Amino acid sequence: MVSIAAFFSIHVCDQQLSSTGSVVRVCRHMQATDPPVLAAALVVLAALSVFFNEISGFGFTMKREVEKSVEKAEAAGQKAEAAGQTAEAAGQTAKAAHEIAVATTTNAEETAEDLLTLRHSVLPPVEAAGTYAEQAQTGHLLVLAQEYDTIRATLPSGAVRTSEMNKVARGMQSNAAKEEDFDVEGSLASPDGGLRLAAYIHLHQKPNPSLTKQLVASLIDVENTAFGRIYGLTALAKQVEKDATSLDQEDRQKLDERLRPRVAGDGPAITELEKILATPSQPA
Repeated sequence: MVSIAAFFSIHVCDQQLSSTGSVVRVCRHMQATDPPVLAAALVVLAALSVFFNEISGFGFTMKREVEKSVEKAEAAGQKAEAAGQTAEAAGQTAKAAHEIAVATTTNAEETAEDLLTLRHSVLPPVEAAGTYAEQAQTGHLLVLAQEYDTIRATLPSGAVRTSEMNKVARGMQSNAAKEEDFDVEGSLASPDGGLRLAAYIHLHQKPNPSLTKQLVASLIDVENTAFGRIYGLTALAKQVEKDATSLDQEDRQKLDERLRPRVAGDGPAITELEKILATPSQPA
C-alpha cells in the first residue's frame, strides 16, 4: 500500500518549450513507463522468479529455466550411465556366451560319444547282451571294445581317461593281427566307438585297400571323437601307403572339405591328414 501511495504522490517535473517560445516547468504524476518504474519492476520480477517458473508484468516476462536445465542434464547423465552399464553387461554376456560356445563346440562330439557308449554299457540291446566271458569266445577285440566303451562312459574327460583308452588301444594292437574273423567293415559303420576303434587298429595292423572307401566314410560320417579320429587317420595312412589308388579323387575332396575343418585344431590329426592328401594317387 505504501508503494502504491508513493507511486501516486510522487510528481515528475519536466521543462518544456511553450508555444510562445518560453521554457515552462510542467509537473505530472509518475507513470508506469518512466525509467525508474521500469527498473524497479525488473528488480521485483527477478526476485519473484525465484519462487515461480514464469513471471510476467510491466510488459516483461521472465522464465526460470536454469533449474530445469540442471534437472535435464542430471537425467541425461543418469541415462548415459545406465546405458554404459547396460553396454558393459552386454559385453560381459557376449564374452561369456563366446566362451561357452567354444567349450561346447570342443566337447560336443566327445559328449555325444560318451552318451552313446553309456547307453550301450548300461542298457545294451537284447541281441547284443552277454558277459565278457561269452564275448571272449568270439575274440579279444570285442572284449576290449566293450572295455573302451565302459571307460568312456564312466571316466570324466581328461588325461586319466585318455591314458586308460590308450591302454585299451595297445591291447587291440596286440590282438588285431590274430583275429581273422573280426567284422572290420561292419565295425567301421557301427555307432559303437569301441568297435570302430578296433576296426581302425585292425586295418592299421593289416591294411586292406578294398575297405579304404568304407574307412573314409567312417571318418567323415560316423566318427565323432578326437581319439577315434586319430586312430582312423593313421589306419587310412597305412591303406594309402599300401595302395595310393584306393583313395580316389572324390574321397580326397571329401577329406579336404569336410574332415579338414574338424581337425584343424588337432595337431597330430591335421598332420596325418596332410600326409595322406599329399600322397599321389598314382605312382610316380
